[in-house]
Amino acid sequence: MPVAKGESFWKIGFILLFIILLGIIGYLAYSYGKGKIFLTGTASVSTTPSPTATPQVQDETEAIKNAVLTKLGSDETKVQVTISIIEGNYAKGGIKELEAVGGAYFLAAKKGGVWRVVYDGQANPFCSDIASYNFPQDMVPECLDANAKVIRR
Repeated sequence: MPVAKGESFWKIGFILLFIILLGIIGYLAYSYGKGKIFLTGTASVSTTPSPTATPQVQDETEAIKNAVLTKLGSDETKVQVTISIIEGNYAKGGIKELEAVGGAYFLAAKKGGVWRVVYDGQANPFCSDIASYNFPQDMVPECLDANAKVIRR
């Protein structure tokens, strides 16, 4: 029995549609399974990283700001403290008195679970002031020796 032109068109269309749907289902199954490792049995382990602990970073930021303000004997109504780097137990940032034109920077280190301001000012810190804290070299590339000579770390 001969097949009419219209029937042939619809058969080919359904076959193409079926192939496309299989492709989409395969892609979705691949994408879904890509982020998971399936173990034998019913258990599965996800390799998706857990969300970062933002509150802990916020707590560190506040602790550092409080250490700077305590060292300066001031508060947030008079001094603006910005933190540019927190690297493990070390921090670096800026200090600006709200009424002043210029500003300074600070270096802080966490020892015994407490943030301490090791240096605050505009120049390089003395090497003797930062030596026991072992700041990362990229955070403090230079310091001053006892004669106020710049030393490359």
